[in-house]
Amino acid sequence: MDEAVQDASQANGWQSVKLADLFVQYGQDAAVERMMHEKAQQEMYTSSAEWLKNHYLAKNNLAAALEMAELIFHKRTWFAEYQKMRELATQLGNWEAVRLAAFTFLEDKHNTSMLVEVALDEGDIERALQLLEATKPPGPEGYEWQYDYARTPEVAIKAAERSEEIYPGASIDLYQQHVERLIAGRGRANYQVACSYLVKVRSLYEKLDETGQWTTYIAWLRKRHSRLSTLKEELTTAGL
Repeated sequence: MDEAVQDASQANGWQSVKLADLFVQYGQDAAVERMMHEKAQQEMYTSSAEWLKNHYLAKNNLAAALEMAELIFHKRTWFAEYQKMRELATQLGNWEAVRLAAFTFLEDKHNTSMLVEVALDEGDIERALQLLEATKPPGPEGYEWQYDYARTPEVAIKAAERSEEIYPGASIDLYQQHVERLIAGRGRANYQVACSYLVKVRSLYEKLDETGQWTTYIAWLRKRHSRLSTLKEELTTAGL
């Protein structure tokens, strides 16, 4: 068995997973668990940790499965992994401790995007906006600043959509920034989407009875991008 483990430990990726299944098939769970646990800690990817998590779930060992879920979250910081971790920790009754550890990890990594996603999922719109606002450098033109979108700019748009009724001013800021990102991407398709968000911005300014602010902003936008003839065509078509 020691020789089998030694040989199997040299494998990687899907080969490692297939060999781990073979060990389980022959009743060598303890040996393969030790081997895969070591690989899970060392490897950059998550195949070994995923295998262990599913293996422990099949054995109803939720505590061990949660340990792997946390490891996966640290290696692959996706919201879906956060949800899996929460599901397991809730079943074990220790979600608050796991949640606090996850927040500390995200803050240490300066992962604003994921922190915003979590805040929105928990219904804490104010917290989500505070996190985004903290990335805003000082400057006279609020719509010129850059959010720390990290890997997922969709999170800021989600925050804007959730904020329209309660915090319309914050929604305006978020939409304006997204418009700049779309314009920077160039192309008629991007300009058309940008115009759809500009229509939202206009409506929000009207809701706030700040039509003068809208006039100033759209004039600034047209001047800023005056060389983009296709954008000007789309603005005109959208009545902007």
